[in-house]
Amino acid sequence: YQRGVRVFPLSTATLPPATHTNAYVLGEEELLIVDPGARDEDEVARLVAMVEGLVAEGARVKAVVLTHHHGDHTGGVRQVTEHFGVPLWCHARTADRVEVPTARLLEDGEVLELAGRPPQRWRVLYTPGHARGHVCLVDERTRAGVVGDMVGGVGSIVIDPPEGDMAEYLRQLARLRDLPVTTLYAAHGMAIPDGPGKLQEYLDHRAAREARILEAVPPEGVTLAELVARAYTETPPFLLPVAERSALAVLLKLEGEGRVREVSGRYVRG
Repeated sequence: YQRGVRVFPLSTATLPPATHTNAYVLGEEELLIVDPGARDEDEVARLVAMVEGLVAEGARVKAVVLTHHHGDHTGGVRQVTEHFGVPLWCHARTADRVEVPTARLLEDGEVLELAGRPPQRWRVLYTPGHARGHVCLVDERTRAGVVGDMVGGVGSIVIDPPEGDMAEYLRQLARLRDLPVTTLYAAHGMAIPDGPGKLQEYLDHRAAREARILEAVPPEGVTLAELVARAYTETPPFLLPVAERSALAVLLKLEGEGRVREVSGRYVRG
């Protein structure tokens, strides 16, 4: 871990096998608290106590930032903003889905500067695909990224239409890879030192899955449920509903490219 990036895993009701969502405390003199996701008050109190220790040493909390609106990222937002008396910053498509008023709407390319020696400059990247309001923060000096649910150190990322958009998600993975980012600080699991390698791994995995789904579309067409049974043979039964949403996301991408079309609830080539 690098100086000025503190990870604080909080127990949340997230998708198995993950059991925690990482909150991040960025900065030295001025602090940003990213994704305080726990709903449990005792869990949030642990995070607050850690930050209070930094405040006692002279730091100041500037704001709470959300990568996106999902409940395992936003559960403690009200408790944390009210405790420290600080504003909430997030993208407009997140602000309209959370109950806490948003003081600053984050936009692609803007920089969040934190006082310190040296100061930190975190560039906002708007990265929809998993969620319409998803943002990442990339440190301008090291190019390390706090990347929310773009990738995971544990588990997989669900693209669930209409909120999720597979084509957009893949574009944003490639964008992060090509920056290039360095270390990835994801919402679930440990830090990922080889950011570009992990992003390429995700792109390769999604391309392989897309090819498999396309192969599973026969000349006579197939329903979504039939396609999942053919293309996700290795998936545990309890994850098949999630697989179905991901398969739909891929089919919608292929439809947008003119490679698949839906006819009366069945998917056919071309």
